[in-house]
This record gives sequence, structure tokens and C-alpha cells, in this order.
Amino acid sequence: MKMVGIYAKNRAEWTICDMGNALYGYTMIPLYDTLGPDSVSFVFEHSEIITCICSKESIDVLANTPNLHKLRNIIALDDNYSKSSADKLSKKGINFYSFYDLLIKGKANK
Repeated sequence: MKMVGIYAKNRAEWTICDMGNALYGYTMIPLYDTLGPDSVSFVFEHSEIITCICSKESIDVLANTPNLHKLRNIIALDDNYSKSSADKLSKKGINFYSFYDLLIKGKANK
């Protein structure tokens, strides 16, 4: 079973991601937007999340989380996230994707 995390406050994109995950048979694991690095690491370890959909605030928390376990992909809901946080995560082998770029690619490749 594929687990996809979502680490953001409630917003329209949250519901879109939940529906998309359900259509593909994935399980979406919500992380409270108030969780800090220790709690996030605990959830990642036990759920084995490989991809996480994140707000810009959540990206900053992940950049300061020492152990991200199996996380390999971040889908950024906001384009104005911190580049220094993104650089820290990229050095850990994390790939970044824009939520809106993925929507455009999906529409072009139905």
C-alpha cells in the first residue's frame, strides 16, 4: 500500500489531493500543521511515507527534521517556499515538485 503524507493547514488543495490519492488507491496520511520535527519524524518512520504534500511552513519544519526516513519527494503547495530549506532537503536526496505544475502535466497527459 502506498502512503502519501499531507502536511498543511486545511485548504482546497487538501481535498483535491485526498480525492486524487483515493482514485489511485493510495492512503493519505495527514500530519497536523502544528507538529514539530520530532513528531514528524515519528510519523514518517511508522507510516513509511515516500511522498509528502507540503505547505511552505511545513517545508521549513522538514528542513530542520534530522531523520526523514523514507521520504524522497515533496509536492509543494506554495511556490514561495524558502530556497534555503529546499537546499537543505535537496542535500538529503529529496526531490521537489510543484503542485500546480503537476496539475498542468496531468491535464496534458490524460
